[in-house]
Formats: sequence, structure tokens, C-alpha cells
Amino acid sequence: MARINANLSDIGDDDMGGGGSWSAWPQGDYRMMVTASDYKPTKARNGQMLKLEMVCLEGEHQGQKQFDNLVLEHPNPDATKIARVRLKELAIAVGHPTPDLVEDSEALHGKPFLVYITKKKAKPEQEQYADSQGFENNVAGYKACEGGTPAQAPPPAPPTSSGGGVPAADIPFAQFEWHG
Repeated sequence: MARINANLSDIGDDDMGGGGSWSAWPQGDYRMMVTASDYKPTKARNGQMLKLEMVCLEGEHQGQKQFDNLVLEHPNPDATKIARVRLKELAIAVGHPTPDLVEDSEALHGKPFLVYITKKKAKPEQEQYADSQGFENNVAGYKACEGGTPAQAPPPAPPTSSGGGVPAADIPFAQFEWHG
């Protein structure tokens, strides 16, 4: 247990719970890189998932994070197939030397790629994670950046305020065959 002396009187009702002050990103392509990953049990404890934390590298959302949970072990073979396809897409997008065999998720860190983000209404059981209008973002697929993947991405800028806007990627969604 940690003893803290935190005065939280400046935190109001509007600051807490689902639908906080953030806004879901518009659907589209975003140039990102993985900054953290962890392999953890699923919430129901019936499988394992690779939790990916990604940061946006440019545009209005530069420095902001998105997350993807890839359920790689689960009794439902469809769930694992989707996750395995997405993991291979990511491995290819970052230029992993053996995309058919990813032994350490850290090999995916720090390399830019494109993510196709969707925006949809949150399901009732997920509303606590939605923005103030009830929307959430989901990762729909990964692709390499145009011209290949540079060896090292530039450091992300400090986070900016949330809000709407246009994705900064130069490649339109129609050029890709997304899975997910």
C-alpha cells in the first residue's frame, strides 16, 4: 500500500466515467508506431491476448494513443484467426524479418506503419470506454508506410487536445485490402 496525500477536489463529475473529454478519431489511416506491448490473460481468463499501445506520429492526433488487443489464444478459433491475421499484417508493416514467426513483441516497437482506424457506436457493455457521443475507435488493419518502413521513427510530439479532424496519412483507405 502506498500512502498518498492527493487533493482531488478539483475533479468534477464531468471528469469521471465513460464519455470523458476525449473524442473518437475520425475513421481513416494514421501513421503510428507501437510503444508498448504485453501478453496478458483475457478478461474472462479463457485465453491470452497481446495488448498493443500505439502512438500517432503526425497530424492533429500526434502524440495521442490508440490500443489494440489481439486475442492469440482462445477457445473460439475465429477470434484467434482474426488476431493472427492482424499480427502478421503488423509484422509485415514494420518490416519484421520473419513475419511468419514473431517470437518477441518488442521487435514490433518503434517502427512506423499505417493503421486503419474505424469509428463506431459503442456496444452497451462498452459504453464506459466511449467518448461523450458514445463512439469508440477500433483498429481494422495494418499496412506499411508508403515507400517502405524507415528504420527508426521520429520521437512523438507531446499530446495535443482531443477532437475531430482529418487523418494525416497520405494513402487513402481504398488502396488497401483491410482485414478485421
